[in-house]
Amino acid sequence: MEEKIIQRINPWVSIWREPRNTIKNIVNYYGNKYVLTLAFLTALVYNLNWLSDRTFKVDTTLIDIFYPVVLKSITFGTMAFYFYGFLLYTSGKLFKGKATKSEVYIAMAWSSIPPILGIFLGIPKLVIFGKEWFF
Repeated sequence: MEEKIIQRINPWVSIWREPRNTIKNIVNYYGNKYVLTLAFLTALVYNLNWLSDRTFKVDTTLIDIFYPVVLKSITFGTMAFYFYGFLLYTSGKLFKGKATKSEVYIAMAWSSIPPILGIFLGIPKLVIFGKEWFF
């Protein structure tokens, strides 16, 4: 039986030079380990972005603003992630793609790291402006 040799690479550097090998390495090294977490965080990022464009009543608290967004991200965001992943997998098969459904989901999840990290740029804005950011 042939053993799989998994060489861990730095995805932050290799993604620019060898994107295909980087995703293969992530699939082999991490597998499905962080897919649900990344799906939730991606939905949360996009929902928070949507939220920052909305206007709320003056007496609204941050808890009133964020609680529905977190619930929406957990349920609908995760469902949307798998729905769009299935569409991507299906359209890939039309063009003779070789990835499995699992590999497509993993690639989608890990490709959302930049927007997830971008949310950290919004934290100082939230600290400075508080709930006024949403009014």
